[in-house]
Amino acid sequence: MMEGCPCVAFDLLPEEEGWQSGLPPLHLSSAYIQQLNKAVDILHAAQVAHMDLLPSNILWRPSPAAPHRDVELRIIDFEDAVPYGAAIDNIEELRKDFRYPVSFDDPRKTISASQEHNTWFLDAITRWVEARTFSSFTDFMSP
Repeated sequence: MMEGCPCVAFDLLPEEEGWQSGLPPLHLSSAYIQQLNKAVDILHAAQVAHMDLLPSNILWRPSPAAPHRDVELRIIDFEDAVPYGAAIDNIEELRKDFRYPVSFDDPRKTISASQEHNTWFLDAITRWVEARTFSSFTDFMSP
């Protein structure tokens, strides 16, 4: 966890309480995307780049108040999170693993963490949820 970053710490979210990761059922897809947008807005307001915003780090469950139409969502694993403006020096790993939209003449250069990083992954996850053509996000995003 980065020092000086405002955050909310959650206790462990046990599976028996219905928390899960991965693709939500079709009837909850819209609510999942809406809740994910809200969560990323909170990251933006705190000027935090998560740096590992993948479906495996997004826990969701049907909302107890409206289980057939709404979800509760939590973003987890802030181990790689950095404040906006921090240098990202593992850009080659990002480019290798996913179709991350970064190109440099010199691959040793670094970029700065920013809102665009969160937004790019938010857009990719939204397209994955809407497409429903791949069960794995990694397969969906593979070059």
